[in-house]
Amino acid sequence: MHLYKGLAFAYQPKPEDKIVEWIPDQPQVKKVIRRISNTFWFIREIMQYSSDCIVVSPEDVRSRIKESLVKLCENYDLTASLTS
Repeated sequence: MHLYKGLAFAYQPKPEDKIVEWIPDQPQVKKVIRRISNTFWFIREIMQYSSDCIVVSPEDVRSRIKESLVKLCENYDLTASLTS
């Protein structure tokens, strides 16, 4: 996942993190690679930071988050659609 803004600077590494590093060509973006043991709890944890966090991979987790965001938009009569 990539962390942005204040979240990137405030992030404290977790024991399950494999890599936590700044992306060299994007100086205010932190890359975190984490072992996920339970997708449900991972998504629940990061959704509170969704405006400052993008899950880059794995694609199945990224797709589940996208689907959740589309459903959330629909609940509030906002238009959103899934694109590749």
